[in-house]
Amino acid sequence: MRFDLEDTVAGKNGFNISEKDIVLPPGVPVKKIEPSTIDFILDMPGEKSLPVQVDWAGTLSKSILIQEVRVVPDRIVIKGAQMIIDTIDTIYTQAVSVDNIVRSGEISVPLALSPYAVKLADNQPDKIRVYFTVVPRQ
Repeated sequence: MRFDLEDTVAGKNGFNISEKDIVLPPGVPVKKIEPSTIDFILDMPGEKSLPVQVDWAGTLSKSILIQEVRVVPDRIVIKGAQMIIDTIDTIYTQAVSVDNIVRSGEISVPLALSPYAVKLADNQPDKIRVYFTVVPRQ
C-alpha cells in the first residue's frame, strides 16, 4: 500500500483505503478491503535540554551523610520523537550504589536512556561526572 502524506499533520491522522492505494500484480483484482480506514499518529523529530539527576541506590552508612552533589554536565540534550520527549522532565544516571561510600569523591556514570525512545543529541557525553561531599552524621 502507498499513501500520500503531503496533507498530514503532527498528531492523529486517518486514511480511507481504496483500490488505488493497493498495488497488486496485473490481473490480480481487489475483492474486499478490510479495514477500510487506517488511523496513525505522525510525530516530528525534536530535541530537548533536560536536567541530569543521579539515581542513588542502596543504603548509606548511618554514620555519614552526603552533604553535596554536583553533576557535570548538569543538563543533557536528547533527541527523539517530539511527543515522547515532551513527556520527559529529567534524565537519570544509571544506578549509583551508596553501599560502599565512606568519603567524598567522584565517579563517572553512564546515563540511563531508553534506547527505543530517545537518543543523545550530537556532541553530548554518554557519561556524567558525579562529585559528592560526605560529612559525619551528627
